[in-house]
Amino acid sequence: MVTLPLEYVHGVLIAISASGIVLGILSAFSPVRSIELYQWIMRRFNWRVDPLDWRRELRNTRVLGALMTLVSVLILAALYCPQFQLRFW
Repeated sequence: MVTLPLEYVHGVLIAISASGIVLGILSAFSPVRSIELYQWIMRRFNWRVDPLDWRRELRNTRVLGALMTLVSVLILAALYCPQFQLRFW
């Protein structure tokens, strides 16, 4: 079993939430660029990805981007605000 010091877990959660905020804002406010980024990444693996319904894809990307931003902000709040911290012991 691998154990990590708490400081490492804290740093990983900060990195995950920061990248989630950036990507969530990108997806919420510029869904076309977010979809193009995903297509570019998939082309690196020799995959072609095209939405079947662009209108629906843009709406879903905006909604999921806003949700990812919210979850990432909640992770940061849980890390830094004592009233949001959960106690497991």
